[in-house]
Amino acid sequence: MHAFIFLTLIIGTTRALIEEIPLPNELSICFESLSRKNDMTKVPCTEIQWLCMQKSLWRLVDHSIMNISDADRKWIDAILQIPDFRSATSAAAAASTTGTGTATATATGSGRKRRQAAASLRIRTEYRMLNDLERDQYHRAVTTLKQLPIGNVSRYDFIANIHRGDAIPVAHFSPNFLGWNRVYLLIYENALRQIDPTVTVPYFASDLDDPLEDPTHSVIWSDIFLGNGDGVVRTGPYGNWKTPSGPLVRNIGSMGQLLSSSRIGRILSKNRTEDISEPTAPYDTNLERQQYLVNRWIGGGGGQMSDLNSAAHDPAYFNHLAYVDYIWEQFRMLQRQQGINPAKDYPVGRGIPSTTEPIGFGTLQNIDGYSSYFTESVYTYEYLPECSIDHTDCGSVYLRCDTTVHVPRCVSLTRHEWNLHLKATGQLGTSPSLGGFSFGQSALPVQSDNKQCPSSDRGIQNRYRVDDMTDIREWVYIPVEILSRRPPEKAIYDSYPVFHSNVIYDGDVYSPDAYRVLRNTLHTVRLGKYDYCKDTSSNAGKIFIKSEGLNYYGSYQEYAIVDNRLALSSSTAYVAVRSPELGMTQTLITAHDSCGRMCSAYCKIKGRSEYQPCHGALQMTSATPKQYSVNFGEVIEDTWEFYKNRYFPKVKEDNVFIKFFCSYNEYWPKKIEKSPTVMSSTKTSNQKMHQLKSSGVQGAVKKTFNEVKPSIRLNTGVQPKNTNTVSLPQRTNTAPQQRTNTAPQQRTNTAPQQRTNTAPQKMTNTAPQQRTNTAPQQRINAAPQQRTNTASQQRINTAPQQRTNTAPQQRTNTAPQQRMTQMNSPSSNMGANAHHSQNQMQSNSGSTHNAGQGGIRNPGCLLGHGCIVAGSCRTCTHGQKIACIKSSTLFAHCQGTSLLIRRCLSNSRFDSVTGTCIM
Repeated sequence: MHAFIFLTLIIGTTRALIEEIPLPNELSICFESLSRKNDMTKVPCTEIQWLCMQKSLWRLVDHSIMNISDADRKWIDAILQIPDFRSATSAAAAASTTGTGTATATATGSGRKRRQAAASLRIRTEYRMLNDLERDQYHRAVTTLKQLPIGNVSRYDFIANIHRGDAIPVAHFSPNFLGWNRVYLLIYENALRQIDPTVTVPYFASDLDDPLEDPTHSVIWSDIFLGNGDGVVRTGPYGNWKTPSGPLVRNIGSMGQLLSSSRIGRILSKNRTEDISEPTAPYDTNLERQQYLVNRWIGGGGGQMSDLNSAAHDPAYFNHLAYVDYIWEQFRMLQRQQGINPAKDYPVGRGIPSTTEPIGFGTLQNIDGYSSYFTESVYTYEYLPECSIDHTDCGSVYLRCDTTVHVPRCVSLTRHEWNLHLKATGQLGTSPSLGGFSFGQSALPVQSDNKQCPSSDRGIQNRYRVDDMTDIREWVYIPVEILSRRPPEKAIYDSYPVFHSNVIYDGDVYSPDAYRVLRNTLHTVRLGKYDYCKDTSSNAGKIFIKSEGLNYYGSYQEYAIVDNRLALSSSTAYVAVRSPELGMTQTLITAHDSCGRMCSAYCKIKGRSEYQPCHGALQMTSATPKQYSVNFGEVIEDTWEFYKNRYFPKVKEDNVFIKFFCSYNEYWPKKIEKSPTVMSSTKTSNQKMHQLKSSGVQGAVKKTFNEVKPSIRLNTGVQPKNTNTVSLPQRTNTAPQQRTNTAPQQRTNTAPQQRTNTAPQKMTNTAPQQRTNTAPQQRINAAPQQRTNTASQQRINTAPQQRTNTAPQQRTNTAPQQRMTQMNSPSSNMGANAHHSQNQMQSNSGSTHNAGQGGIRNPGCLLGHGCIVAGSCRTCTHGQKIACIKSSTLFAHCQGTSLLIRRCLSNSRFDSVTGTCIM
């Protein structure tokens, strides 16, 4: 299966050169530091990679100066009316509420339903708990704010742009995150209340969606609430919005995860702010890190919310931010119950901003964001809805009580469930107009059954944002190859092995764990992943590939489809980066699976066909040769070699600069140790092999090939020093790179090309210089006629330089080292000599057997249990199977009219009852 991902590169002249560059020092330090501080068996690696990029990318954001009028300045001053906590007492701060809302009120008690608060105290409630009128008023205020201008932008965009650039390191990555965003949310709410004084910002409790089988189907992602979440936002109150960072885009559910009641419970179980905030809190109780997960779940790779610099351009960000503030306030209430003053619980320590540093809003300081003034005098929260066995009403038609769990809970309806509700109540098809906004329920597609569009079928929508431009023509594409191991959580695929009519349900035929050689080669380690990442029935997996600018502001993401059934699955993708025509492009390309586990990058070695480990940091210039494509059609043409139907199309390896291996057996970040070859696109030639051997470095040759293909060595169960072993049948390799002894390349032991085991090339049959043909074509010529290849005549036959001895190009070793095991023609083995072979095997059953007594005839295929030789023989039955030969490593039995000869792997023996090898 091949699926190419677009990597957007800088469009340069007609030619460009891609080169590997070192990872920027700041990123390298961040990767290493966070990987040490976090438990990599619990934290998804992609979250660390994303966090480090966010700590660096804010510097690339353009800070344009707006031309604003005096009236605009007065509006800004109005929404920034925040009291001076250091000079005003609580009594002085108590003033009447205005539309801009810096008012006071006495603290209110908590209630299960809407609180009976003072008229001046704002009440924020869950989004789905709003009635139709309240929801319409909120949407109207937001869209009006988007239409009102200030300078050369809208008022909404002005507020959203506060949350970018220089503000990012102030508002994030420290305990100041909690207080800064509390003030920022209040500023946004003040601006809305200038339009409608009754409006407050509703919070989006994503843990109401988390229990759903597929949260992307929640009713929150409909035109009644936030609009669609699959790509460009086209429906709902924010449909077809244009933002300073491009069209409004969401890619819900492609990465990250929603908040859950269990993780919120762990946060609320802590006592001190340092236990729930950056940089001291662990991952699972870090409220800021949990907020980022939801950002990424909504934005995906290409949406505004996946990048802190553009997150506020999506109105959903403020609803999500309000819920984070709600959780923090619940934490603060528990602190008060334990005698802790939350207003003074600002953590101190190395690397943490001090309490007196300016917050960036008026004269406020960091400690002011922790003041209790906000929730005692300005706003309060209505509690999340709850239900029980006796009381199943969640208080909203958009919520239902889930009584199937131990503790009943309120969960969101899906869009399908909402359609069923409308149909049952006879409301389907109505489209009530609420204050000029038509959020008709008929816009929700009616589904006749419970089937939903699987989220795996949704694409990734990119914004094609480069610095201050949003245009696909500013991007170019390169191919990326993916090699992915079967995910560890993929349990059993419904394709089982059958032995003598018995189906074995313990595993499937594709699982790498079913084969010893693959268990060693494709072993896995425990890596952190998202909570929802469990065994799935889906056989199609996603590997996400992303490019992020290192010297430009912009990113691009796509995914490749891999086959989760197979032990290994390959795919090709195309990823985009900024065009080099705008200048030299530097980008970081990374890949991870849908569970958040990073894949290892391999970059092409300059001037060679091999690939070596790299970080994925690349530089692209306008130098030759061209290694990018200006559009999708061209990248297909440039990546594949087409022969006009004469030959099968193939990938142009020279045009693929970077590859990824998702092996699940390495912790991230990977320590890069350069080596001559690690991943090879072409096989080492015989000429190179001869040059290495001639230089007397056979050991180096052997090591290199083991690195190229570590799975090439099989445990045969035959000890090197055993002088009474049998010559094992060699597997014939029919691959295109196979070297056979046939004309015109035939090599025979006759003059003048005859090669004999005489001086000066005499090869002695003494251990330990045994001649071995490594797996999968392993060949062992054991004593007493053992043949050894001493340095410098040692010959190592590894695929693809395999040498196959087939008739009539038979290779013989003349006396006195003549090989006793003669390889006859296929016709003689498979035909007339089949009966003789069977009788010979019977006569040697259970006894010591050496090569001088006939051996095994005709090389066959290597399967999971060893070599198989099949030939026509007389009609036989299962009861006529032959016993084991030589240390229980060889056995033969009849199957129909075929004679099967097999070799068990080491540490196993032949079972005469089942006819298989067992441990």
